[in-house]
Amino acid sequence: TKERILDAVEMSFDDMQERSEFVAMEELYDTHDFSSKSLKKKMADVSSSSIMNFINTMSKRQIELALYLQFVNMAIYDVRLNYLNEEKFDIIFATYGTIGWLPGLGRWAQLIAQHLQKDGKLIFVEFHPVIWAFDDYFTKIEYSYFNKEAIYEITEGTYTDRKAPLKNESYSWNHPLSEVFKSLLGNGLRIDHFDEYDYSPYDCFPKTVAMGKGYQIQGMEGNLPMVYSIIARHK
Repeated sequence: TKERILDAVEMSFDDMQERSEFVAMEELYDTHDFSSKSLKKKMADVSSSSIMNFINTMSKRQIELALYLQFVNMAIYDVRLNYLNEEKFDIIFATYGTIGWLPGLGRWAQLIAQHLQKDGKLIFVEFHPVIWAFDDYFTKIEYSYFNKEAIYEITEGTYTDRKAPLKNESYSWNHPLSEVFKSLLGNGLRIDHFDEYDYSPYDCFPKTVAMGKGYQIQGMEGNLPMVYSIIARHK
């Protein structure tokens, strides 16, 4: 049986090949050979520039593996209507900075359920909603933990280069854990794994310090949940 995986976010081959401390990722890496011709993987991204940047930075080995991938540029809510039709996948894999761009999670969870095979799994790793309640420099609680309204921000730089000469306007939404769980459970998924972590694998926030496995907020080391992981199965 050919494995079918939908990665509904931008991610790098380094993320796929390196071992992660997260149980959710370890299960994906340990059970799937990404160089196998029996595996088919489709990657979706809302940004065509993200896809091109991803391709342009790939090594020769990564390009060889990419022969088994299909890249799709689309709005996630349009997945069923425009691109995937009735395709089913064994795994849907989504990580880091995905749901914050969605005003609600009902449609997101519905699409996951629609495109998972029976007993297929969602592997989901995301930044913790507690983090997004703080101001940029973690000096105070500035936004609601709950999804009450859009968060409007004007920021400089990017999350990969905070010194980049760019100014960005953005709207995002914070999703409490209860909203995530209710959306998945309400669409027929069963939660098999949930965990929280006090570090980020990426140095993408101001005022961070390196702490062994990853990065923590300076002055709050070990006191904040920074990332959480979920494995859910289609019942």
